[in-house]
This record gives sequence, C-alpha cells and structure tokens, in this order.
Amino acid sequence: MSEQSQLTWKYVKRRLERFQNETNEAAVRRDLAILRRGAGKAPGESPEIFSILFDEFPEELLSKNGKPTQGEWAAASALCLFALHQQGMDLHEKPMNQEKCSLGGAVRKLATDDDKLESVRRRFNQLLSAPDIRSCTYYLRTLIQMLNSKEIPVDYPALAEKLFWFQYSEGREQVKFQWGEEFYRTQNSELQNEEKDV
Repeated sequence: MSEQSQLTWKYVKRRLERFQNETNEAAVRRDLAILRRGAGKAPGESPEIFSILFDEFPEELLSKNGKPTQGEWAAASALCLFALHQQGMDLHEKPMNQEKCSLGGAVRKLATDDDKLESVRRRFNQLLSAPDIRSCTYYLRTLIQMLNSKEIPVDYPALAEKLFWFQYSEGREQVKFQWGEEFYRTQNSELQNEEKDV
C-alpha cells in the first residue's frame, strides 16, 4: 500500500510539473478550469476531468470494479483543489504548489489575529472531524478557497499522499494528527518568537 501512496505522490508531482512547464498557456488555463469543476466531488461525479486525470495515470492505481480507488480519489482531489487554489494567479509567477508547505501550517497563516484565529480554527476543526474522504474534500475546498484569497501555497503532492492514507481508518487518524500538529506547532513557534521580541 505504501507503494501505491508513493505512486499517487509521484503522479500528482509529475502532473503539476507538466502544467508548470507547458508552453501552451491557453491549454493549461482550460485544463485548470475543467479541474476546478471537480473540486470537492468524487472522481466519478465530474467525468469532464477524466481526460486530464487519466492521462498517464499509473496502471496500478486504476479501478478494477468501477469504483474510484484510493489513488484515484487522492490524485483527483489534489489536482482539482490545486486548480481551485491557482485560480486568478499566474502559474509561473505565483504557483500555489510549493514543496514543504504543509496544509496545517498554511491554514495557520490565515489567522492573522485572535479574531481570525477562532474562525480559522473552527473551519480547520471541521476538517479534522471529517469521517470520510468525501467530507474531507468538502471541508478542504472551503479552506483552499481561503488560502487562495491570501495567496498561501500548499504542497499538493504531499496533500495527495495524505488524502490517500485518509481513506483508511488507521491512516485517517494519523493524517488528522499530522495536520493538527502542523497547525498548532506553527502557532506555538509564532508565540515563542513574539516572546523573544518583547
């Protein structure tokens, strides 16, 4: 299974690099617009994304029974959320996919003061209480729209891998723990920096 999660990570990374390196900007804008329509939905609910999603998709991750696999769910969700996140910004000047930008840390940056912290924490806790991948991607969609408005990037291949594991009960708890740790560790380090400045 860890091999499949790595394949998901590699596929999303490769797909995003292709968007970044594509010289036909009109085609990239078209593909991202198509992907945006799939954000927060199950892969089969947006058949228009198939031509983008399944282009060079790893054979090992493809469905054998007509139901989306964990890899298909994770890759489709990550790519569609990226497209939503990138909306309105130049892919070369302001890419919203950045390595090592954890989801929890990115969401924490939305809270610029105590009033916003409570609002952000409430939305983040909804994500952490998601019981399944469908509700997880629903709550992620809202958070990604907020990150878009502040131009705060996320590491999308890493997010895809987390979404893969989220679909297993044991993995789900680990992913939620990691997201929570990223969010609160960032908050604690900010408080320590403020104390040093006093």
